[in-house]
Amino acid sequence: MSQVLYNDLTKQTSDFIKKDFPESFKLESTLRHKYGSIVATTDIKEGGIVGTVQPKFDVSKFVNRNTNANLTIDTNGVKKGEITIENLVPGLKTIINGDAKQNVSTEVQYKKDKVALTVFGKNDKSYTTSISFAANNMFTFGIQADGNAKNTLKNVNATLLVKPRNDIIFTIVDRFMDKQLLFSGLYFATPKLTVGGDLTVDLKASDKSPSFNIGTAYKIDSVTFIKAKINNNKKANIAFTHTLNQNAKIGLGWNINAANLKQGNTFGAILNLTI
Repeated sequence: MSQVLYNDLTKQTSDFIKKDFPESFKLESTLRHKYGSIVATTDIKEGGIVGTVQPKFDVSKFVNRNTNANLTIDTNGVKKGEITIENLVPGLKTIINGDAKQNVSTEVQYKKDKVALTVFGKNDKSYTTSISFAANNMFTFGIQADGNAKNTLKNVNATLLVKPRNDIIFTIVDRFMDKQLLFSGLYFATPKLTVGGDLTVDLKASDKSPSFNIGTAYKIDSVTFIKAKINNNKKANIAFTHTLNQNAKIGLGWNINAANLKQGNTFGAILNLTI
């Protein structure tokens, strides 16, 4: 198994549960240009309409490095920018973020052989550092720690990623200070059918039932799939995604209150266009 950053150890199972379930009405348009692209998003929610514009630029030609820069502005007043620099030295990636509220952060990622390191720091002197190690093709282990300027350790997490076969992924996360255990898994039952889910156990509240999500995805053909999931609060989601062509994709979602089918049910849709 190749190097995996700590935050990516649970990404595949997390994305399976969270992604492709539209809960609002969203239009996302990407305009490609010579030096990158401009992404414009309109999101219609219960609280109103949020518009976002994100210009992205590949500035590698000007700085002689694989470097990207982007700016994000939305109608809620969010203004932030990001610069990503690849391979300052082999295996090193640097990401610098800043916003209009003078919050600045720098993240350094380094991958070599079976090890991946990450150091993330903010201008308020808080930090997150992590390391992951791929022991072999089956096991990858990682640990992450959060701290602040007073050298106070705020949080420590450990994650074990297990891949016994190509069609099975299983992760265990121990949040030491929060006293929580998280389990997640994916099973690629057939080339068309995938099932997965997660389970969170709160060790501080032994009388509290664990929270969970369980879902499934079925690929109808190469451009169409459906997904469904339900959680311990009896909130269910059913989604349909279809790629119209190489420049357009549509997704439809039905969000169901399974505890009371007469209320709390909503619909969502997303249209992705590339020009």
